[in-house]
Amino acid sequence: MRKLLLALAVCVCALPLAAATPEQWKADYDLLQKWQYSAAIPLAKPVTITRDTATFTLTTGSVALAAPTSTGRVTGLVFEGNGRFSMTVPDKYELAQLRRFADKPLLTKVDEPMNQLVLRVSDDTIDKLFPGAAKPPFSTNAIAEKRENHWLIDLGRDVDARIVTAMANPGALQWTAGIKTDGYDWLTYDYDSGRGEEIELIRYIAKFPEVWLSLDRAEDRAADGRPGPRDGRPAKLSFIDVKATSRSSAAPSAPGRPSSASSAVTTPSRKRSPPRRTASWPCRWSSPRRRRTSSPSTSRESRWSSCATTSAGGRCSSTGRFTTTSSPSSSRRR
Repeated sequence: MRKLLLALAVCVCALPLAAATPEQWKADYDLLQKWQYSAAIPLAKPVTITRDTATFTLTTGSVALAAPTSTGRVTGLVFEGNGRFSMTVPDKYELAQLRRFADKPLLTKVDEPMNQLVLRVSDDTIDKLFPGAAKPPFSTNAIAEKRENHWLIDLGRDVDARIVTAMANPGALQWTAGIKTDGYDWLTYDYDSGRGEEIELIRYIAKFPEVWLSLDRAEDRAADGRPGPRDGRPAKLSFIDVKATSRSSAAPSAPGRPSSASSAVTTPSRKRSPPRRTASWPCRWSSPRRRRTSSPSTSRESRWSSCATTSAGGRCSSTGRFTTTSSPSSSRRR
């Protein structure tokens, strides 16, 4: 499925492709999926990485670089040490959202110490910062592997496919960064030039992703920080018409004679499981003075101030009368 999505993204979204062939992009994609990184390289001095309003400062520590693609581009970096992640928010409405999610009413920007960073880029940012530093031997990096699986499984984002797709399309850009902060644990910064609002800041908490920020890129946003009119998506699918023929497993007919089985649509027999008896009950009675209890009979009626249809055979009338049928053993105390 991942390979099919990559092929569709490269073939459909691409306008003028680079000189690389589809086979070369496929080989790069296979390489990136292995998450191979070099040995740790100590930092000789602080390194600052900037994308739009986000700044990643690597103060002390070490970095491991991803194995280069067929064109020599390094698309990944893993940092361990002491650093800082900061991000200003030009949109006042997005800032209000950030304050609500972070539970800090006076927050003016994201400014957090960080101790780990997994950065994936489609451009030459890492090549410029560490020219020629990605050297073998390469091996699987546990920190990168864990972040990549989080993006793929929890967020449903194949970062490797997005990186290759952006490299194959001139003018496209993909950045994804996993930042382990002191205050919020792991945050994900994502920049996708094919999205309506290119910039997102995500925190995954309680098995649910919270999009803390969603911003337009600097070139498109209005003076007040709000999204501009440009839509960065290269293509939009609004309608699809599918024609399909279902054929049975019967032997083919003689040449020149149409087979009746080939035009028939066969449906495999399946055992249907019995429906679950569930009910949705309203919050209060129509008369607050008297509460009617259900006797263990085969039918019962109660007048409700509001009612809901159930899968157990209940019916709701316009007058608010709810009727359902159940066995004596299924009566419940309300």
